[in-house]
Amino acid sequence: MAHTLRRWFDVYQGEARLFLLSALVLFFVRSSGVLFGNYAETAFLKRFGIEYLPILIVVNSLCTFVVMGFFGRLMARVPAGNLLRRALIGCGVVVGTLRLAVPLGLDLLYPVLYVLRTQFDLLLTFLFWNLANERFSTRQSKRLFPLITAGGIVGGILGSFATPLVARMTSVDNFMWLYGILVLTGATFTRSLAQEERPPSPQHAEPAEPSGRSSLFQEIRRATPVLRESSLARSLVLMTLLPNIVIPLLNYQFSFAVDMNYGSEAAMLGFYSTFRGVQYILALVISLFAGRLYARFGIPTSLLFHPLNYLFVFAGFLFQFDIFTAVYAGISVGVLRMSVHNPARTALFGLFQERERVLLRVLLRSTVVRVGLLLGSLLVLVCQSGYFAWCRSALHPQNLSPFGMFFAGLWVWVTLRLRRKYPAILLRSIGHEPPAAVAAGALVSHGVRLPADVLSRCRERVDRCYRSLFAARDLRRVSPPSPHRELLARHLEEAAKQDALETLSAAAQADSSGQLATVRRALDSGSSRRRSNALETLDHLLDRSLARPLLALLDDLAPGDRLAAGARYLKDRRPARSSAADLIGGFLRSPDRVTQLLALHLAQHGGAPSTHATDLLRLADSSTSHVRDLAAAMAHGTHDSGAVSNGPAVVTPNLVDAILLLHSLPAMAGVPVRDLAELVSSGGFVEADAGREIALDGAPFQGICLVLAGALSVEGDAVGGGLESGGALLLGPGDAFGPALPNDPCSRGLSGRVVENIRLFLVPRDRPAPLDAIAAASRFRAPCSPAPAWSR
Repeated sequence: MAHTLRRWFDVYQGEARLFLLSALVLFFVRSSGVLFGNYAETAFLKRFGIEYLPILIVVNSLCTFVVMGFFGRLMARVPAGNLLRRALIGCGVVVGTLRLAVPLGLDLLYPVLYVLRTQFDLLLTFLFWNLANERFSTRQSKRLFPLITAGGIVGGILGSFATPLVARMTSVDNFMWLYGILVLTGATFTRSLAQEERPPSPQHAEPAEPSGRSSLFQEIRRATPVLRESSLARSLVLMTLLPNIVIPLLNYQFSFAVDMNYGSEAAMLGFYSTFRGVQYILALVISLFAGRLYARFGIPTSLLFHPLNYLFVFAGFLFQFDIFTAVYAGISVGVLRMSVHNPARTALFGLFQERERVLLRVLLRSTVVRVGLLLGSLLVLVCQSGYFAWCRSALHPQNLSPFGMFFAGLWVWVTLRLRRKYPAILLRSIGHEPPAAVAAGALVSHGVRLPADVLSRCRERVDRCYRSLFAARDLRRVSPPSPHRELLARHLEEAAKQDALETLSAAAQADSSGQLATVRRALDSGSSRRRSNALETLDHLLDRSLARPLLALLDDLAPGDRLAAGARYLKDRRPARSSAADLIGGFLRSPDRVTQLLALHLAQHGGAPSTHATDLLRLADSSTSHVRDLAAAMAHGTHDSGAVSNGPAVVTPNLVDAILLLHSLPAMAGVPVRDLAELVSSGGFVEADAGREIALDGAPFQGICLVLAGALSVEGDAVGGGLESGGALLLGPGDAFGPALPNDPCSRGLSGRVVENIRLFLVPRDRPAPLDAIAAASRFRAPCSPAPAWSR
């Protein structure tokens, strides 16, 4: 059941725990915020008065200046998980303490609660998404942020419909106690979420922001280089400023219409409960499919829905100002903001480097948001004060609609402009430098148009990749479990990804703009975020019929997830399931030498090799010695089990068994099967019994030695820094040594004593170990040279 749900919601292996913790934290943030918001808004409107709302909107904006500025500075110095946890605890303590002041009958308590409700909701949501943006890449954000949002929406639903129930069970003022309990529970889960964070490696660590207090102008000055270089940053500034100008206008219109229609505190509380419950239910339904919406239309197009709806809402208020328009406005704006707009806009931050992201977040949340809210609040206050030259009295809230339509129209224009530039912005994020003429003017990319013949060949290669994945899946289903079966299935999955990379390389050769070549280089980079941005870029450059199935192959997914993600694009081209004999026969006829060799061993160990007599006779003439020898032995009914040479204890097992031996080491577990075959073909094995003395500076120890089993004690003064107590270096499984490792002290004429029966893998000096994994296994971390080609 869990596996089915994970597949349905596109949550891949290794993401489930992080996803669930994130959704739980947002659940408690939202549920507590809704309960407290319903209480604070109702108490203010009915116990203090709506006539003070314009003034309070301005006060709220000024408080946002202080709160977001303070936390914006803390973001640069405090880990995101710790900052969110401390903020949750602080909010719970503050509200719980203020509950004690309710019996004192202080009227000013209710505007304070109204302000706190807004500030806490804005702050906690901001800090949560700041943490989520650090933990998830751009590609993951497109899939998971809508689902994480669904966790918050479920909390909003429960909080909304629990409002009247709690009000009947206890005093409405006890909502403050309940708020404190919920946010403190959320802080507990935030602690677990923070422990899931992976600290940045030293080579990728970003410099910390300057400490101390910073003014609005200092924040702008620090972010100026980012704004100057990035059109995405400039677009995000406008897409943050304009919505926050229209929010106070719409909030005032909505609150005025609600207060006009509901006269009592109980009626208003019941309205807010039902209204927000329906809002969150609709948002939950849409959020479950928002990831597919992003995949279908892209993030920039998805960002258009929200401002277009604002235009429609303000037009509705202009022509009909009543509770029905207010309900539609509140529900539609809230639903689109929660389920579609906010996750999409948050995902855009993944396109920035860590330092740029911190600077931009501080600028947007602690400066741009404050400026936008203040401008919108002042506009409401001025309109309600009758200060316009043509007005002698306050404007009715209905007449705020033209102002809202103007700013929403600007917002639509900015989003359309971002949509046009988005592919080029993605290219910039992975290091593509456009031509000077393009860089000096509009930064626009219209995608890559491949010649028809190249596009057709690429599609055929992608289909071949999926046939390999389906074959690996069917092999596991119809063949008995064995190490040889797993090795072949793993090789098929690895070959599919390698073929996908080669397909992209072939497409890049036909692309004169160099854009696909940039994507190809980014995929080979060591940065997971750059790889993710490269895949997002590819999605917007290539023809959709090629990009979508190719992306599923290139993404860092488990084989089953990769197959499920791409199989939907194959439709009627999916291969039919085959029997074990048919599968092995197909593998034997493959042009890939490693696939042939692994299939031969699987047929040998699985029985009935006579079924493939024709294929065996053909492979007996292969130009690859390992394939030729094994096929000939199987065709003539003999058994190839390896040999022992005339030299002392040098063992030569068959190639596949040697690959299995190396694959069993943790240091080699991530090395592709093809690379293991290349490595094994250049080396050999040595076995020695316990108590034997071995001279490490002579044959056969002249290249690199990898300890497979047992233990070897290396003694002597020249061992140096690797010595353990007693003047000996003890090497065990996974350790590497030898003169081909430049920093290895065992090349200084030392000898070793076998402590436990030992098995070593040898790579001769003239063919040094081709894999970085060997160097990583070395106690001395010496580098290794590239691999020789064997299997092609």
